[in-house]
Amino acid sequence: MQELRWSLNKWTANSPDLVRKRSGTKAFKYHIDCLPEQTREIIKQRHYKSLIAQSPALLERKVQALNDQQKQTADARMMLAQEVVRLQQGRHDPPHRGGDLYRR
Repeated sequence: MQELRWSLNKWTANSPDLVRKRSGTKAFKYHIDCLPEQTREIIKQRHYKSLIAQSPALLERKVQALNDQQKQTADARMMLAQEVVRLQQGRHDPPHRGGDLYRR
């Protein structure tokens, strides 16, 4: 743990905006940009998943606010993302080809 704290202090030495003292404790808070890229991406994905899980109604409202062109673009991007995940996982089943993902 000491090595991690030393590394964080070294990385933030010239950037005081990346670290601040936590009020009421001896602890410090570090900006997410202090972490390695891979770690930041994992944290972001967890955060996004928790947001979506917590508020499906918010997601539904946002989807309803999209026009038809935006929905088509979102559908195409989602299918592309699904295909990338499928290829990364080494699966060989064909991608989903039916209907719009955002239309109800």
